[in-house]
Amino acid sequence: MGGTVLTRNSDKDSAYDFARRCAHGYTWGQTPLIISYCVGISDVIATINFVRNNSLNLAVRSGGHSSIGACSGSYYTVVLDVSNMKNMVFNEDRTQVTAGAGVTFGQLATQIEYLNETEHRELHCVTGGCDTVSISGFTMGGGYGITAREFGMGCDQVLEMTIVLADGSVRTVKKGDELFWALMGGTGGNFGVVTEFKLKVHQGMRKVTYFSLNYPISMTSKLFPTYQEKYCTNEKPKELSTYCMWFYLQRHEWSGLCISLRGLFHGTKEEARELVQDLVVEYEEEGIKFPIAEFTEGNYREMNKGIENDTYSGMDEYPDGEWKKCRIYKDDLCSKDIDTIVHAVRNMPVFAQMVNIVYCEPYGQTINSVSRDETAFVHRDSKFDLVVDSMYYSNNPHYPDSDKQAFKWMIDFFDALPGDNATAQYQNYPDPSPDAEKTYAQAYFAENYSRLQQVKAEVDPDLMFTMKQMIHPPSTSQQLRRGD
Repeated sequence: MGGTVLTRNSDKDSAYDFARRCAHGYTWGQTPLIISYCVGISDVIATINFVRNNSLNLAVRSGGHSSIGACSGSYYTVVLDVSNMKNMVFNEDRTQVTAGAGVTFGQLATQIEYLNETEHRELHCVTGGCDTVSISGFTMGGGYGITAREFGMGCDQVLEMTIVLADGSVRTVKKGDELFWALMGGTGGNFGVVTEFKLKVHQGMRKVTYFSLNYPISMTSKLFPTYQEKYCTNEKPKELSTYCMWFYLQRHEWSGLCISLRGLFHGTKEEARELVQDLVVEYEEEGIKFPIAEFTEGNYREMNKGIENDTYSGMDEYPDGEWKKCRIYKDDLCSKDIDTIVHAVRNMPVFAQMVNIVYCEPYGQTINSVSRDETAFVHRDSKFDLVVDSMYYSNNPHYPDSDKQAFKWMIDFFDALPGDNATAQYQNYPDPSPDAEKTYAQAYFAENYSRLQQVKAEVDPDLMFTMKQMIHPPSTSQQLRRGD
């Protein structure tokens, strides 16, 4: 092994305790037997062979951002960590990048910024919003990013992957290979350990504008119908991507629960202002002029960070725990549903007023130009993903049982919204609900699940790669219908 190996009973207790933590320090209460930090493909093969020969469990970890702790591992688990596999090579004409499985959004964006500045280029790769998320789990779970309406989902950027299978063999897979298809949305940790990705690099990413239009939450009923009708479809250009968010805004002009329409436009701020004019409702309340607006031009990474810059601005202490749940909609929400969202946000637990976020991620345009079965990411005919981030403080005595309160509020939020015509869920935001084990296959994969099961049976017949909400082989679950 070229990388570090830590064991539960080693002398390096402090190093082990740190290593067992996932993103933001979450442990999920897990104490895996071994944590194997792989620095190359030979380390991955050695770890897989060790696990197989000793009949242990295996969990694969890259950025550690699984919201159900799928990458943390149980007592008899070996965690195979690829976060140190950070090779990054761009081809000569900068149309492709080959990146190790441990490369994060922040590292990829930094390198692209460097090339843009030193070579006077306008390069772009599709990423999510958090710098510490790895390209691996993001890509294999579909990969929603703020520029996906223009360039496609993260999985649509993949040209080639290198993967180590359960028997220790190495394969390079491309379009046309069933395993490649399965990895394009079938989620990580199911079929093997991907060690390297070859990704598209887009040209001509000129000025990017970050914008936000912020109003008191009482304006939701007036603004949201326009948002879901025009901003989650093909009516607005693919270069425009707009989130609708509800959270506690804290600005020097005004503080309070808000509805915020914010996003990125691939173009100038003058063009952006014109495009979002139908979301501008000018009025004055108690001496405050609304909307509280911002339009700023800059490079992609700087502007992408703007989306979250003031969503947590009111916190004295960052939460050390997070629940996450979502629901994907094909159809518009009715006025009653919109009122339900507002009521839930107004009635979140007191400790969560400053930290919780409810938001919509818009689909449409290039995302929806791909058929449901072209990749394993099936949600190609959807309008938006409604997401709840419900935070808590597990170690703060001022907020006893905040984890239970946060979880209950999140579950109650979705229980109050009719879900008959919206049963789909984005697999990169896995559902922590108690009944999710019965519903996740249909919710994440719908009619693509049976095809994923066949691939699972072929490449991992002995089920080395097992985890919460895994792909089961055909013998263990039934074929699913076409989903909503």
